[in-house]
Amino acid sequence: MDELHREDVPYGNDWDSAVEVAAWAEEADRIRPWRSRIRDHVAGRVALLPPGARVLELGSGPGFLAHAVLRRCPDLGSYTLLDFSEPMLALSRDVAPLDSWTLG
Repeated sequence: MDELHREDVPYGNDWDSAVEVAAWAEEADRIRPWRSRIRDHVAGRVALLPPGARVLELGSGPGFLAHAVLRRCPDLGSYTLLDFSEPMLALSRDVAPLDSWTLG
């Protein structure tokens, strides 16, 4: 595995720990600053969808992408976040507290 993958794949994290998930989310953009540009790009692509479109985000993590998309695309019909980590979904509620999405 090359250096980029070792840095980007956080093996060993306890995704069931609210404390560890919060710490991960707090440092995620600081140690990977390019991710905000990726989220902006994805939000731009989603903005091309017709009004009322439904979006499903798999592996949503703490909701950073959802926040970017929903801020830029207020006319979506729905936005559903899916993540296996309950603490990540709990963070999603704080990061992107909008009425047009559901958690799963």
